[in-house]
Amino acid sequence: MALRFLVLVVAACSACATSGDLERVRADLKALEQRVESGDRDLAKASSEAKDQLQKLREATEQATRLLERNTADAGLQITRTQTELAALQGRVDEISHQLEEIQRQLATARTIDNRPVAQALPADADSLFAEGQRAIEAGRFDDARKMLRSFTETYAKDRRAADAQYLLGESYARQGKHAPAIGEYQKVIDRYARSPVLEDAMFKIGLSFLELKYCGDARTFLSETLKRYPHGKHERAIRTKLQELERNARNKRFCASS
Repeated sequence: MALRFLVLVVAACSACATSGDLERVRADLKALEQRVESGDRDLAKASSEAKDQLQKLREATEQATRLLERNTADAGLQITRTQTELAALQGRVDEISHQLEEIQRQLATARTIDNRPVAQALPADADSLFAEGQRAIEAGRFDDARKMLRSFTETYAKDRRAADAQYLLGESYARQGKHAPAIGEYQKVIDRYARSPVLEDAMFKIGLSFLELKYCGDARTFLSETLKRYPHGKHERAIRTKLQELERNARNKRFCASS
């Protein structure tokens, strides 16, 4: 609008202005036109840069979203504390639920026969406690086994079999198909007994438990790390077979709920 007004002014005054004045007006007009053209170019450049930044922001947002949607496959051996504590907590809830059911059963029996039953005492010494825990697992009495093995790890924490007892706690859940709490118990072997001979077994079993849960990325991480640490270990052949199986079924949603 300003440019049009200036052109009209120049046209109206051209008859009364001197040649010098007219040249100055024309020079001013040309300079103004150049500034407008430069402003248009700057605006177009700024607009283009803003569009580029917006596109980059969108791409970064999409990438962040994809990363958030992924499971902990890239987390390596360091399972998040929330995940491991949740798995362990789930196991404790399972035990408490069983104990509550047992108490309710005992109360019902007591009311029926008018005689409160006496709870079975745990073995008093370490050898008997550990042995009874093992026998309970083999007999499928998993709740009893956990009660004894947990008592062993708490009472005899310095015993050379404490790591084995902790590993067996994981086994008690895995054999029941309760793989989330099994992972929590196996992870405690890694956290507390890093020099134990059962560390290899615990790492391997975490990989298998993740595989059972269809968390293929986590399964691959633990199986690969176990193979890396124990390249000629007792689980080498089984790990290589599982890794090949994971490779074949990576895109199979029925096999891998999360890759």
